[in-house]
Amino acid sequence: MTVSSYQKLARLAQQLVDVGSLGEIDNLNAAQMGKLLQTNQHILERACLELSPNCCVPLSYDRDFLAVHCEHLTPLRNLGRAFYLESVVARLKEDFRTAAKAGLTILELANAVRRGGLIVDSQVSNAIAALGTQCLGTIRDHLDSATRRFVIGDLFRLESQREAYAQIAERDRHWEVSAGYADEPIDFSNINIIYPNEADSSEEGSEAIRNFLQDIQNLPATSQNTLKLYQDLQPLVYMRLLVVDLALRELKSVTGTYPTQLSELSPQILGEVPRDPYTKDQFVYERRGDASFDLCCLGPRLNASERNYTSWALEGFTALRLNM
Repeated sequence: MTVSSYQKLARLAQQLVDVGSLGEIDNLNAAQMGKLLQTNQHILERACLELSPNCCVPLSYDRDFLAVHCEHLTPLRNLGRAFYLESVVARLKEDFRTAAKAGLTILELANAVRRGGLIVDSQVSNAIAALGTQCLGTIRDHLDSATRRFVIGDLFRLESQREAYAQIAERDRHWEVSAGYADEPIDFSNINIIYPNEADSSEEGSEAIRNFLQDIQNLPATSQNTLKLYQDLQPLVYMRLLVVDLALRELKSVTGTYPTQLSELSPQILGEVPRDPYTKDQFVYERRGDASFDLCCLGPRLNASERNYTSWALEGFTALRLNM
């Protein structure tokens, strides 16, 4: 039986050592981080070989698929954290190009996790993608011109290879019908959402997730679908903000000043300026002299019932920025 790239990736992720420490990177010193990375470096190198546009979820339209498949998701999230560790170690060494490549690899992993999968896969993918954009956001003002242009180009490529949520949601509906699976109301209050092999698990985090899931379930189906779509767009927002942010810095390195409006980025730096996925308009931009600027996404327009619980689920959606 042929083993797919996704299955190889999942098996490699299951071989990661000391995954608990991957959730506590900020509490480790440089020596501890270096040792943890060295221990898992061979896994990361082999994982990179499996990442490609052909790497996708080996979906099976039967009821037993989901239970087996979900066992892969925690290790894959931890694999994303291991690449995040690689980026942090490189950043501490001021090797910003390597740090940037690790951030881009995380986004490549996020694409692979969602491609061909179900809604649950897209949600895990988004959690992984957040690590990648965090890596890149942290180092964005340390990149040289060549690295900035490289990252901009790769972010465009990664977006083009990111499977749209509409396709995933339609596949999810088809899978539920084919597998005879129907969603039923769940009492989340007694569900244990702390997993032994999940990095950064905590009772506080588990309680927050339980409350969030219960609030989601209590909303009308149309509102649930809208919120899932909006959540799925958030990683795309950060990817596009990164492109625009880096392009602004690149233009300043050429002209000596930031532009008065985003349209000035094209065609000198960008062929086309990325737009806000929610409004389809340009991101909100303000030049603040020659030294700084403000760039943000105002977020989706939610109705009153949908806003009741967004403080946890969609915190920051009123103004998403690369504040890292």
